[in-house]
Amino acid sequence: MNSDGVPNPETSPQASDENKPTPGFVTSLEAGADGTIDLGSALEDNVEPKTRPYSVARTRENIRGVIALGLIALLSTVVVISLLLIWIHPDRSKELHDLLVLVFGPLIALVGSATGFYFGSKEKETEAK
Repeated sequence: MNSDGVPNPETSPQASDENKPTPGFVTSLEAGADGTIDLGSALEDNVEPKTRPYSVARTRENIRGVIALGLIALLSTVVVISLLLIWIHPDRSKELHDLLVLVFGPLIALVGSATGFYFGSKEKETEAK
């Protein structure tokens, strides 16, 4: 039993192989005389974290996706807001039309080129594999 009165599976007489702790995992922590816990010695094995090398291609694809999705979200927002403004203020449709002529055309061009470039580069990558 530990200091809390809970049976410790490592020292109990009926401990089986199933109840034994897995190496590398902490099952209990014992405080030192000064009340501190040394976490460095709690692990039985030196377990290194799994890492993967930095990949420029993976980061580039992630950024391309974020830009494409951001532009699509911006386009959707402009469409929804313009529809709401037409519904709320039908008497100001001429001003809204003039604003959309300035904003909508370049936005469509940006979204089209960004998504075309994104999906075009994905298609080339799948063909190369």
